[in-house]
Amino acid sequence: GAIQDYTKVLKLNPNHEYAYTTRGEIKASLEDFKGAIQDYTKAIERNPNDSFAYVLRASAKSSVMDSKGALRDLSKAIEIDPDYEYAYLSRANKQYELKDYEEAIKDYTKLIEIDPRNYQAYRSRGSSKSGLKDPKGAILDYTKSIEINPNEAFTYVLRGNKKSDIKDHDGAIK
Repeated sequence: GAIQDYTKVLKLNPNHEYAYTTRGEIKASLEDFKGAIQDYTKAIERNPNDSFAYVLRASAKSSVMDSKGALRDLSKAIEIDPDYEYAYLSRANKQYELKDYEEAIKDYTKLIEIDPRNYQAYRSRGSSKSGLKDPKGAILDYTKSIEINPNEAFTYVLRGNKKSDIKDHDGAIK
């Protein structure tokens, strides 16, 4: 299969960064995350400025519950490419998952600076503010997310819950 073909490529050219990255992606799709991490590491050794390989390795590390390693890789990807939207989103989501809401908010805010129309960043920043017990801040971000994408039903639910929390029951049902 495909893994064997990429292995052959690497026997012919052991420095073929793309072959390591692609074989890693295939291994990750087969849930061989440790094998994927090894391949991404080899790709990074061959090209330490490949921000995409760091993001891929971070995803694989998350799958084996190495959150700190994932955060380090995402930070490295951002260091290499300071406007890498997906790296900011992934790092912010990981920080949110770890309940580090303040750091998550910083990354969601940076993502919004890069792409002011990113409704997911507003929604997720709102959820981080909710985690910090800031319902009014959360409502503002949920509202902005809805303005950008009024067809995202889940954001209405989140906003309604926060309005209910602050006893804005009329606003919660509108």
